[in-house]
Amino acid sequence: MTRSERDKKLLKETAKDMIAGDDDVELVLEETTGEEDFKYEKSSNVCGVVVDKGSGRGYAQITGGGKDPCIIYTGRGESGCVKAEILAGQTCMLYR
Repeated sequence: MTRSERDKKLLKETAKDMIAGDDDVELVLEETTGEEDFKYEKSSNVCGVVVDKGSGRGYAQITGGGKDPCIIYTGRGESGCVKAEILAGQTCMLYR
């Protein structure tokens, strides 16, 4: 699913609103999707993910760290965004 520039701006504004008050958190410059040639990236600076449930069919999965997996499905007729925390020892992968 390719977003229009308007939709990209709206998503970024929504994500900014969702992290407002989290002073140590900042957004990446561009969204990451499972649609692109996504490469695994390891970073201790990643502490969460904002998922657009209305985007293309797939899911974001947070696993590891001795915690139960967290799976956020997309493209199932739902709308809105969800913010999920990624704790130390956990990873987040995007699937399409």
